Amino acid sequence: DGTGVRPGFIKTAVEPEPLAPIQQKVIAAAALTSRATGMTIGTHTCRGVPALQVLKILDRFGVAPRKWIFIHAHQESDVGLLELVARSGCWIELDGIGPTNDVATLSALLRLLDAGFESQILLSHDAGWYTVGEPGGGDVTPYTDLPQRFIPLLREFGVSDASIHAMTVTNPARAFRIDPV
Repeated sequence: DGTGVRPGFIKTAVEPEPLAPIQQKVIAAAALTSRATGMTIGTHTCRGVPALQVLKILDRFGVAPRKWIFIHAHQESDVGLLELVARSGCWIELDGIGPTNDVATLSALLRLLDAGFESQILLSHDAGWYTVGEPGGGDVTPYTDLPQRFIPLLREFGVSDASIHAMTVTNPARAFRIDPV
């Protein structure tokens, strides 16, 4: 109150299994908040089955799929299921970019691009982590894999600079836009 600081999006998390009743309530509360504020919801979902469940709850509360981000979508190994979720119109965030999962992320990304979902893909890396309590944070992973390694890899596989710009600049700006209520 009175600070002028305002939130920009709603962040939630669910287990990568079918949604428990408490998780359904959290998503319902996020849906009500999104409708009241115009903010996008981002959910740490990780798997396609709970993603579809989240989408059903959002639909029940009148929240358009374009107002929801499927965070950690790179953890869903069934790319057909990723495509099914993407057909809803939601955002697909492939954010585990790093040397240990480049092949899987690249494979899913190329298939989603071939299926025409470029305008719904967000690329990021959930890296740069450190270990609390270890001297200096332990082995800190820098936030450099996406620009220094993965983007050049995309170019090697024929992904255009325009597509890369869309997935790293244009799409995030659209995904996190606050709609007027």
